[in-house]
Amino acid sequence: MVITCPNCNARFRIDSSGIKLERFKVRCPKCADGIVVENPPEVDVPVSLEAEPPPASAADFPGARPAPSNAATSLDSEPDTSTLGGLGSERPTDAVPEAQDALETDGAQTAALRSSWDDEPRTEDLVASLTQAIEGSGAGPGGETLRIASRKRDGPTGTPKVEAEERTREVKDTIDSVRVELSERFDELMRHNYFELLGVSKEASQDEVKGAYFKLAKKYHPDRYVSQFSDEEMRRLREVSSRLNLAFNELRDPDRHKQYVLKITQPERYEKQQSANRVMEAMMQYEKGKVLFNKQNYGEALKCFEWAVELHTTEAEYHYMVGQACLRGSAGVKPDFERILAALEKAAEIQPSTAKYHLGLGYYWKLRGESKRAMRYFKNVKELDPKNHEAIREIKLYLDRKRKAEERESASGKLKKLFGASKK
Repeated sequence: MVITCPNCNARFRIDSSGIKLERFKVRCPKCADGIVVENPPEVDVPVSLEAEPPPASAADFPGARPAPSNAATSLDSEPDTSTLGGLGSERPTDAVPEAQDALETDGAQTAALRSSWDDEPRTEDLVASLTQAIEGSGAGPGGETLRIASRKRDGPTGTPKVEAEERTREVKDTIDSVRVELSERFDELMRHNYFELLGVSKEASQDEVKGAYFKLAKKYHPDRYVSQFSDEEMRRLREVSSRLNLAFNELRDPDRHKQYVLKITQPERYEKQQSANRVMEAMMQYEKGKVLFNKQNYGEALKCFEWAVELHTTEAEYHYMVGQACLRGSAGVKPDFERILAALEKAAEIQPSTAKYHLGLGYYWKLRGESKRAMRYFKNVKELDPKNHEAIREIKLYLDRKRKAEERESASGKLKKLFGASKK
């Protein structure tokens, strides 16, 4: 039958005698457009084409292979040798010529497999058809066995095995190297400063520090050697890994990096600078604690005062406020008297000439019920600050209570003597 392509108007002839489907699809050899063909086709065949003699068959050429029954032959141009069975699919590049000849020989079978009119032909379908054609025929022309040529793999045979052996050898070398370093250079590693530990210079950039750290962290990570190292080796390995983490955290920040350089190059200047920083931080914590103390949030205030004491231990006021926060915050529960006394005594020890700290100790001993010891501190306050109204009041109250107690004791003695004489 003669088919006219509706896309490019190319005319070509096909033989559909071996196709039993009601309709099938062929591909135009000129524009590669798919055409659905009714069987028998409902197309007009030009008169000029009917008058033309039929194309030469394979029987006219002695020794030639017969052409496939459904091969499309273009009437306007040379046949497209890149298509197969009129379907327009490209031949697989992996197939040997014998396999392709076998596919052309069994063209009718391949055309039946490719005749789905719902989907376009796919290369993987053509490969499957080629495989079926080869398996069905068994041998090519001349009795030669048909084989499909396989792609050549890149690289020498056995490369994965060689790579696996190399990786195993690298792991073993790493384990041996780390074991030797832990046994012979552990003390040296722990004495190194952070730059020496990471193996970078003091002027190293952040990227250099990061790259050196990740390389060493992978090498010394404890999880890699759990099953190979002893308990002692694992302990040393964890210490080295922890020190690497400290080094990275210190050097990855630009400001801390500069401070560490100052620490190892000018330690005296670094200590003075750090001391000044600690004093400022302690003062900030003290001020924050005072605000909380005035709001009667004694628990949070105590944390701030303790932090201030830790940063600046020689400041008496911080110790005094620790004692006051402990005393005020113990409402409803038994106070921690030992802690309170230690804080107040430390404040008075640091600044013995400050009346406030002695006054605090006086109130503490009054609370404990030891009036005589409390009176000693109140008298110290009066000596340091003669106009201190609290100390004057406490001394007066103490003397009044003492005088009244003496009067009661005197009256009791007189009554005893009186009633004792009457009984006689």
